[in-house]
Order: sequence, then C-alpha cells, then structure tokens
Amino acid sequence: MRLPWFCLDQGCYGVVARGRQTHRLVSFVVGTTDRQLVIRNFYRRNLAALVPITIERLATSAKVRQYLRSQVLAALRLPAGGSKRSANPVGQPAARLLGIATAREYRGTGASAMVLASFEDEVRQAGHSVIGCSTKPWNQRAATFFQRHGWQESTRNDAGIFFARKL
Repeated sequence: MRLPWFCLDQGCYGVVARGRQTHRLVSFVVGTTDRQLVIRNFYRRNLAALVPITIERLATSAKVRQYLRSQVLAALRLPAGGSKRSANPVGQPAARLLGIATAREYRGTGASAMVLASFEDEVRQAGHSVIGCSTKPWNQRAATFFQRHGWQESTRNDAGIFFARKL
C-alpha cells in the first residue's frame, strides 16, 4: 500500500492508502485544527475519492443508514443557520481526527492502523501534543480500535464516545 497525503493545507491533515497494483482506495483518515478548513478544502477537493467508500458503508451498514437518516431529519428541524447543541464536549483537544474508513476487504490487514499512525505523526510534527476524536455510542468497533491504538476515553454521553491521545 502507498500512503500519499492528499490534503496539505495548514490545519487540515489527511492520508490515504491505495493498493500498489490497482491504485484503489484502501483506507483514509482526515483531521483538522479548523473544522471549516476541512469542509472548504478537503471534502471539496477529494469528494470523488471518498464517494466509493462512503457508498459502500451506506450499502452495507444499517446502523450507518439509520444514523444518517436521523441526522438529516434533525437538520430539517433546525432553525436556519443554527444547531441545537455541539456534540464536542468542552475541553476536547483542538486537533481532531474527523474520519477514518477502510474498504471492507482490507479490514483486519493493518491498513487503518497504518493511516492512523501516519496521521498522528503528521499532527505531532505540526506541533500538537494531544489529539481528539469521537465515535457514535453504537460504534463499538471504532471505540475498540481507538483504545487498541492508545486512545483514552475522555467522555461518554448520548452524542458519542470521545477519545484523546497524547502524541
């Protein structure tokens, strides 16, 4: 697997692993110190690469479909431009891992661990000493993955399970 960076803007970090022969997207991770930067730059530039892995998750996971449906319905009930609450508890690190995904056939191969380690190294080199992330309460697989890779649970509530890792 190859690990090229595909988002190098200040405050926005991303790594993707592609197969050596097929160049197919195997795994990716994205994070930021500025959430709006990620939305403006990372997702707009890399949407085509992310769509296949996102569609796969929608097609294969009832929990992901249920979660997205609830988020869309909640967004439709919000006043224009507003949100009811922040899912990120006060005191969480400014550097955040926003998403990590691996194609189904590469799960258990170490691809996720590889992109996560590369991501953590880049964030550390950028001068951050702590990084945070979160997952939905029903996503025990992700919670176990983060704990296995040295992340400590900092908060648990209805919005999610929040982790922090000293770099």
